[in-house]
Amino acid sequence: VIIDGFTIQPKVQVNKTIEVIAEDFTIKNCRFTPNTIVTGENENPTGGGSLYFSSAKGNILVKGNTFDRNTVAFDNAYPTASASINIVDNTWENIRGYALGNVSWGANPYTTQYADVNISGNSFNNITENTYIIAARMNGTFVLDANNKINGVAINKNDFNKHIYFNNLLYWFDCKENKVIVDGVTYESPYRDADIYVKSGQSIQDAITAASPGDTILVGTGTYSGFKVAKDNITLKALDGVTITTVNQPGTVGGAGDVGILIDNAQGVVLDGFTIDGESKAGSMGISGYGTAEVSINNLTLNNLTRGIYANAASPSAGTIVTLTVQNSTFTDCTVGIGGTENTVLSASNNTFTNIEEGIGLGVGVTIVGPEDGATNEQEVQYLEANNQFNNVTQNVGDYR
Repeated sequence: VIIDGFTIQPKVQVNKTIEVIAEDFTIKNCRFTPNTIVTGENENPTGGGSLYFSSAKGNILVKGNTFDRNTVAFDNAYPTASASINIVDNTWENIRGYALGNVSWGANPYTTQYADVNISGNSFNNITENTYIIAARMNGTFVLDANNKINGVAINKNDFNKHIYFNNLLYWFDCKENKVIVDGVTYESPYRDADIYVKSGQSIQDAITAASPGDTILVGTGTYSGFKVAKDNITLKALDGVTITTVNQPGTVGGAGDVGILIDNAQGVVLDGFTIDGESKAGSMGISGYGTAEVSINNLTLNNLTRGIYANAASPSAGTIVTLTVQNSTFTDCTVGIGGTENTVLSASNNTFTNIEEGIGLGVGVTIVGPEDGATNEQEVQYLEANNQFNNVTQNVGDYR
């Protein structure tokens, strides 16, 4: 079947403007316009539709078409022996939801691999930082080459992740092979390495209780109460928009300080991508440690805290975070960024401290990772100042050794 040269506008509010069940199909030089009759918004219509491919697919060509608030979607699009799906030289004037994606309304298809979709020479216009171009929700691969353009500019293969929607909702555990390849750079589902997924309304603490050493817990967008990690080798990763609020944690200094994340005598803990907000509560701490703890922190945002990271949560005799790695994190509107580092092995680099009284405090017995062997205290302070950024900080590095 070949469709060529039509303008296609739904007269009612629809999901599927055209549904293609056939294995082989070509559509070219057509214009898909949004439905304005139901919405009544001629200047900014919201009604759209889709070019919807369902069931197994062979040779598919979508070429030279214009899409206005219409998507190209693949449902149960399993490959035949001759499968070749090509999306070529099309223009998306406006995107509603996403431009291209895979979905499923079928019966338990979630572990089956969809056919690859090759995308070349297309123009995606009126794109913002928050616009999704690809919805990669099922097991399948979208391949975009360098000939695609975003707002008239060649696609940036190293900055495309923000335009990918990986969320496959209830089926994350079965759909871990959803990929997008952009001019040779592969973006994989954040669910790929997850053993437990926590979504808004659920408890991170419950997920940790259920986890086994070595598990990765992925936390979905939302706001969550603070929690404690008391198991070794647990990795906690956050999707965009995850905020942790501080709560009272037993065993902290005087029992009075609220803490976002408490590392309780656990080794090999990894924290990645969280925002912790102390809401300017007196004595609040973003992350603290108790016992003999080891933690690696990456891509965290710590705001409005008395102490962003306080390595020593109890008296020195009770223990501390003995190994602390902090990278690519931001500390804003805190009294102290990183403190309580007595007897800690500390690695801190590529962090940003803003509106803080003291960026990093060095306690008695601290070991700084990075400077050459034999470096003096002054040289270690200089190293930390050179490898982190300090904005409106009263004291960049306080040395109490």
